[in-house]
Amino acid sequence: MSQTVYGIDLGTTYSAISMINEFGTADVIENMEGDNTTPSVVYFEDESNFVVGKEAKNSQKVYPDDTISLVKRLMGEKRELSFQGTTHTPESISALILRQLVEEANEQLEEDVNDVVITVPAYFGLVEKEATRTAGEIAGLNVKGIIAEPVAAAISAGFKPGASETVFVYDLGGGTFDCTVMTLSDEGIEVVAVDGDRYLGGADWDEKLFDYVLTTFVEKAGLDEDPADDDQFYQEILSEVESAKKSLTKKRSAKVRCSFGSITEMIEVTREKFEEITKPLVDQTLEIAERTLEAATAKKPNLNVTKYLLVGGSSRMPMISDALENKFGWELTVTEFDLAVAKGAAMYGQGQADFKMLNPEANAGEDKADEPRFYLGGVDSGQGMQINNILSKAVGVLFVDPETRTPHIGHLLNQGETLPAEASITAATLGEGATEISIHLYEQAGEVPSTDVDANKEITPETGATFTNLPQLPQGSPIELYMHVDSEGLLTFKGFEPQSNQELKLKVKVAAMQEDEIQLAKQVVGGLQRSE
Repeated sequence: MSQTVYGIDLGTTYSAISMINEFGTADVIENMEGDNTTPSVVYFEDESNFVVGKEAKNSQKVYPDDTISLVKRLMGEKRELSFQGTTHTPESISALILRQLVEEANEQLEEDVNDVVITVPAYFGLVEKEATRTAGEIAGLNVKGIIAEPVAAAISAGFKPGASETVFVYDLGGGTFDCTVMTLSDEGIEVVAVDGDRYLGGADWDEKLFDYVLTTFVEKAGLDEDPADDDQFYQEILSEVESAKKSLTKKRSAKVRCSFGSITEMIEVTREKFEEITKPLVDQTLEIAERTLEAATAKKPNLNVTKYLLVGGSSRMPMISDALENKFGWELTVTEFDLAVAKGAAMYGQGQADFKMLNPEANAGEDKADEPRFYLGGVDSGQGMQINNILSKAVGVLFVDPETRTPHIGHLLNQGETLPAEASITAATLGEGATEISIHLYEQAGEVPSTDVDANKEITPETGATFTNLPQLPQGSPIELYMHVDSEGLLTFKGFEPQSNQELKLKVKVAAMQEDEIQLAKQVVGGLQRSE
């Protein structure tokens, strides 16, 4: 076998790391505390030391200014996060989580592995995917691939070569939610439709339950003050609530012990009450699931889903399977929930690495660059499978309405298009005597495409995309625009102005961080020590 490749599920609330064992199956590697998953929480103990995991999570309320969680929800955003006098970004915080996972795995296995495949939600756009890759780079890792979480889950669910299936993946994690429809066959995996919400996950169920327990306790105890203002009380109840939520997946009721000052009460929560207060959250997931199915059938009218997979730790809640079965009548297939994604990533990464080692000629030539493959059943079976992703966010150009002079986004490539994808359009100059024209590229920001500028985010490189020294073009002069996105999400943009015979060509590495910022982040992260 070639060099080991770790598969990493970089989760919003919990993360996991996996590898292929000597028998060719995927194992999740336990952390130093013996757990399969590690809380995606970072606590900065001082200017030189950091803690990732359970201890960091326990410090979250006591040291809120020095602790961060749910950073995955910030990926791709231009954010400055200050801890212990040092400025960080979502990418550098994620790098610390990745570093912890890999270093602990290497220590456990007495290995020196640096190659990783990292998973991302299916609905992540170009910017978020590149931010995840950047996080791996800052951590000092060799990122062999970025793979969508539902694709990884489908791989780990045991798809057999020779079979042909259409799979719907419902993935409810701790902090994010997405749905994916894909077809699997000997031809490969084709992603048909994706949708999701980066601000919806198990943490929101925790918050609803916390609010209910707190309100009930205050009423029952007759308190005039808010006990949640006390850091120790808040942390204790938060932990109790999370445990109660897990208990309610197996039991009909659970009790939460609330102690404030001299008052102690046991607050009972029934499964029925928990389902009642969180029903709006479940309904949100059902709307997204329905929207995903509609998008898939619009693209492939004769689509017939043969398997429905439940993925993500929060999918364990009985209310989820009940709601899906009641609304859609689905027969659900459970997976390993919060471990499936990491295992699938390891299977993908190791299969790809082994095949390249045994078949170096298979990756020769520029025409193969856009064909990520994984291999099932062992490389000896020769079952090469290509993953055809789709564009999860529409991309386009900033235009101006000639009558109202109102700016809007014209999406050249639409959400849901199969990758690689390309499109071209002939635009026209708005003003008279133009000697310079700047092109601004944008990507859809929300769940649903919109032409409103505020509903999109600019992805133009800092170097810009500008035609200069134009021959005072008259109004209405044509400008030819071309856009291409490859299967890895790299955007190529070309512009051509016929009169001056001038061409713009950009390979847009869409990222919130520039190269100098990445190098600085590497220095900062490299200078921090894991607290033992």
